[in-house]
Order: sequence, then C-alpha cells, then structure tokens
Amino acid sequence: MKKKEKNIFIATIAFMLIALALMVTFNFVSFYKNSVSNMESIGTNALNAEISEINNYLIQGIQTLKITSDNVDYMLSQDITPDEIEQYMKFETNRFASVTDKSFGSIYGCIHGQYVDGVDRSTPANYDPTKEEWYTTALNGSGYIVNVSPYVDKDTGDVIITVCRLLDDGESVISIDISMNQVQKITEENNLNNMGYTFIVDGNDFVIAHSDSEKAGTVITDHETKEIIDSPLKNQYVKTKMHGEKIYIFTGQTDNYWRVFTVISRSKLLKSARNVLIRNILIVIVVYAAVIFFSIFAFRKMRESMDELNRKQKQVENANKNLEHSKNIITNLAYTNILTDLKNRYSLDNDIKNRLESDYIGIAYFDIDNFRNINETFGYDFGDSLLSAIAGQLTGKFSKYAEIYQIFGNQFCLVFNNDITAEKAVDITIEAFETIRDKYLIGNIYVQPIVSGTTYRCSPKEFASSGALLLKLESIVREIKRNGGNFCNTNIN
Repeated sequence: MKKKEKNIFIATIAFMLIALALMVTFNFVSFYKNSVSNMESIGTNALNAEISEINNYLIQGIQTLKITSDNVDYMLSQDITPDEIEQYMKFETNRFASVTDKSFGSIYGCIHGQYVDGVDRSTPANYDPTKEEWYTTALNGSGYIVNVSPYVDKDTGDVIITVCRLLDDGESVISIDISMNQVQKITEENNLNNMGYTFIVDGNDFVIAHSDSEKAGTVITDHETKEIIDSPLKNQYVKTKMHGEKIYIFTGQTDNYWRVFTVISRSKLLKSARNVLIRNILIVIVVYAAVIFFSIFAFRKMRESMDELNRKQKQVENANKNLEHSKNIITNLAYTNILTDLKNRYSLDNDIKNRLESDYIGIAYFDIDNFRNINETFGYDFGDSLLSAIAGQLTGKFSKYAEIYQIFGNQFCLVFNNDITAEKAVDITIEAFETIRDKYLIGNIYVQPIVSGTTYRCSPKEFASSGALLLKLESIVREIKRNGGNFCNTNIN
C-alpha cells in the first residue's frame, strides 16, 4: 500500500511538474510571439510616425518657399525692383520666424544677378551668387522645388539642407536653409526603449540624423552597413544580420526620398523573455509551491508587458493624430492670409478649378489705388490695420453672397455663389466698391481709400485657369487706373 501511495505521489508530482513545465513553456512561447508581434506593429508605427514628423517639419519650409517664390514671380511681372523684393523677403523671413520653428533660416536668393537676403547678412565684395550650389541646383530643377545635398555647417556643426526654386524668368532663384536639428531630436527620441536605434540617409549615404548624435553629418563607409542600406528592401520590415548580430530592420522613405531605418536588436528584444523562462525553470527545480507562485507572477508580468506595449502603441497613434492636426494647421497657413484671415490666391485656384470647366462664374475684383502712399505716409502697421478693417467689412456684409479672397496685398476678390444672378452680382459689386472706399478710423486717423474695380461674368471653359482669369481682371482694372482710377466697371461681358 505504501509502495502504491508512493507511486501515486511520485506520479502526481511528476504530472504536476510536467504540467507546470508545459505551462511555463506555453507562457514563454506566448510571451515571445506577442513580443515579436507587438514589436512589428510598434516598430512600423514608430517608423511611420517619424517619417510623418519629418515630412511635416520639412513641408513648412517648402510651403514658405513656394508662397514666397510665387509672390516674387508676381512682383517681377509687375517690374518691382530687386531692392523692393528684398524688403518683402525680410518681411516674410520675420513673419515666418514668428509662427514656425527657429531652425528655419532666412529667405534669400538671386534676382536678375543681384544677391538678395531676408536678413542683413554680409557677403564679400566679389560674391557671385550664380556660382553657388543652391543657384545651380535650382537651375537644373527647371522651376520645381529642389534641395541641395545636405552638408555640415562649418560654424555651427549643424546638418543643413537648402531648398530652392527657379523663378519663371529662368534666371532668378529663391532659397531657404533648413537646419536638421529638429530631425535629429526626433530621431534620438525614437529608440524603442533602448532596444534599437534609428538613422536617416540620403542617396549618397550621407547621415542626415542618427540616434547617436556623433554619427550625424558623416558618410557611411562601413561595407556591411552600406550593403544593407543600399539593397532594394522590398518589405518595410525584414530580419537580417549585421556585424554578427541578428536584427530586425524597418525601412521607409520620406517625401524627398531620404531613407529612414530603425534597427532593433533581437537579443535585446528577447532578453526579458529569456529571463522569464530561466527564472521559472529554476523555481520549478527548487520547490513545487514556488513554481506555482512564480508561474502566476510570470503571467502577470506578461500581461503588464502587453499593457505597456499597448500603451505605447496608443501613444504612437495619438502622435499620428497630433501630426495630422499640425499638418492641417500648416495647410491653413498656406491657403489663408495671416493678416486678414481671408482666403488667398492658392485657395482661389483650388475653389474655382472645377467651376471654370462647367459653370458660369460671377467675380468682382478690386485694387486699392496708391496703397504704397498709405504705407509710406502712416507706416506699414497702419496699412495692415486698414486692410484688416476692409476685410472685416467685406466679410460682414457679403460672405453670404460670395467667397471673399485677399489674393495679393491690397487686392480683393469676390467669387459669387451660383444662385446669385448677373444683375444681383452687379449690385453687390457696387456696394462692395463703396464699402472699400468708405472712411475708416485707424487709431485716431480717418482715411478714405481710393479703389478701382470691375465685375466680370466668366463663361464655362473661357479661361483655362484662375491665373488667366485674374490676368483678364487685372488688365481691366489697369485700364481704369490709366483713366484716373477710383471707378468700378459694371459692364458685364
């Protein structure tokens, strides 16, 4: 009997140990699989979040360059001098610095061979901007926004890229320098709990940013690393080896074709899982009761790790939402006049692009005469206040009849709703004309603007673009100005 009981006891102990060993093994395998699965998800989301942050960061400079270069193109078409254009660029540099990151440099360029700069930067007497790389790169870009190969600034040690664009005259160029300090900061923060590192390279293997800041600004020469980053990785996530270590590598591409790599060490990822396994095996050997206790403990640790991974994944999702919100803000800056909060020329292009193909469009165009005299007499702040006051009056009176735009400086435009008849459009145009040239109290000074304007009814397919339509309206108003101005043409074509 004792032998039988002993056998039952041994069998029970053996069964319990086997069951516990299987449980421990199952827990480890589940933990490992979940760790890998969550690593793939978090690694992919972290990579995509970093790429989105970089794209949104760079788009601020690109949008500013686009807006500035388009405006300078327009100013050149109006025979405005390079000195006056430089004053405009200084204004844009100061305005941009007040609403964006300080990592963006001044706006500068070359206008008809003359160097112009948004800050008072000294240059040698024999300085020839047409010999600079930013100028020659823009020429080769054929009017598209292009960037110069990244370089290390010899004074600050920062990695810099220059974004530039050739203007419509085929010889003038506008550029802006962008420091990669913010990109470096983003990269240093993306280390996935110290399990890996991230780096960004251009097509020449130049390191734009790296989790190890000392490697930023260098060129990758290590053969094994070059072989990985230069290989056409078809999938965003692959398993490979580098320097004898098994790694997981995630790769993606920014909008300007930089490649972003996130490398995770497999040994570091599995370290916690291996620790759990070894600890539980030792507990099984020491005592049965401890095995049960630490099995539960291991399970709880696994749940905590899963919760932590899920929490970080939610943080990444929230970061993506914040990035989308930032992108919307930047887009709003690009399509809205900051001073008056009216839509600008780019909004007009988007709003009437489809209507030009199929609808009749009623439009009113106004240009304040001799506005420069107001600025020179009372100051630019006074002029800005006057434009804001006019914009407020137009919005308050006519926003239910038309979309209102400040297309450039002292030029306003009303695009009438589809339900506004031609006769009604004429009446509104006259009322808007009288509104603009009403008396305005700015500070303690009354001022009454002089304005020239016209109304026009555009038939479908009459104009290929809003630019062509505006050119027609500008020519009508220009003729009114030649005849003395302060008049609104109401003859509908």
